[in-house]
Amino acid sequence: ANSYSQISPCDIIWDQPILLSDTTYPEAFRPHIAISGDDIVHITWQGGGKRFAYARSTDGGTTFVQGDLLGDSVNVPYAAWPAILAKDSMVYAFLAPPGYAGGRIRIRKSTNAGATWGSFMAVDSALAVWSPTCMGDTICLAMDPPPDQPVQPVDILRSTDAGETWSRAHQNINGDGEYCHLALTRGGVLHTVVQDMTSFEALY
Repeated sequence: ANSYSQISPCDIIWDQPILLSDTTYPEAFRPHIAISGDDIVHITWQGGGKRFAYARSTDGGTTFVQGDLLGDSVNVPYAAWPAILAKDSMVYAFLAPPGYAGGRIRIRKSTNAGATWGSFMAVDSALAVWSPTCMGDTICLAMDPPPDQPVQPVDILRSTDAGETWSRAHQNINGDGEYCHLALTRGGVLHTVVQDMTSFEALY
């Protein structure tokens, strides 16, 4: 996983990449990035098949401190899907370690911009998670339920209390979850766009 930062706004001029993954766990899959304010950068990825890796910068991406959100004692399959979401001092990290039946989504929350983290919660089962978004205390993310779930192919996992409790919204979204993206307005309106894998058209 590499991190790039711009020298100045709106310029396509980039600093040299910073190598985030290390030689002990050289493989890095599906990196995700989120920003708290102007200076705190959060990056997660699946590392080495066992780690839910995390890197944090408090100087706008100049330097990073690495860590684990899920330690080596817990196996993270190579097909795991990490995601991260930041809003002011709140940061939410998500991991869906799937199998053919789907694994439980693990969610961890920080209330101080990633300096410390609460315990993991295990919520609804899913094959994958995508596109977390939030507005105030409401958080939504797209999830691809496991094949044995009655609603297919994409659902919404939702919290209205800043991640303390979660429920699956029962509105089914047609299309393929891997290409599902969400946006949430201040008024609580959720917008979605997906790719229909039958017609290969964009659906809103």
